[in-house]
Formats: sequence, C-alpha cells, structure tokens
Amino acid sequence: MEFKVIGLDDIEEDVIVEKKSNPYMTKMEFTKLVATRAFHLKNGAPSSIHRTADMHPADIAEVEIRRGIAPLAVKRRFPDGSYEVWRIKDLMIKSNYI
Repeated sequence: MEFKVIGLDDIEEDVIVEKKSNPYMTKMEFTKLVATRAFHLKNGAPSSIHRTADMHPADIAEVEIRRGIAPLAVKRRFPDGSYEVWRIKDLMIKSNYI
C-alpha cells in the first residue's frame, strides 16, 4: 500500500466514506506527516498551538499531529488503483512512536 500526504483543502467530500484499511497511523505515515508539517512551519505557516516561540518546528509538528489538529491528511492508495483519504484526527497513533 502506497500513501501520500495531502492538505485538507485537497479532500473531496465524496472520498470520506467507509474505509477499507485500519484506522492506525503507520510509523512511516507519522514520520512523513511530522516532516511535511515541520517544513511548512519552518517556511512561515501559522502554528495551531500556542507558545511555540522556543520550540523547534519538528516538535510543534509532532504536537499538532498527536492532537489531530495539523491541516494535513493521508491518502492511501491500493494495488487496484483505488484510494482512501484519512484525516489526521480520524487516525489513531500508537504511543510508542518516537
């Protein structure tokens, strides 16, 4: 299964339906989301949390993703060519990730 990180603005409403895959975020998805969001923050995107002046962008990104408030989604593509989009707030993160 292949995945891609997309912005929430790229989600089509008809895509948010019953899901085929499990609701757990993989370590690879988590890492890619943190890196993508940290890149956005480093380049001037506003943070969704307060008191970030002394925090590193990667730390801010991790907090946003764990809280489910980062403006990103995961697009999971299946071998048959179909795909599904998961909002971060709908995915569960295992506690042992980083």
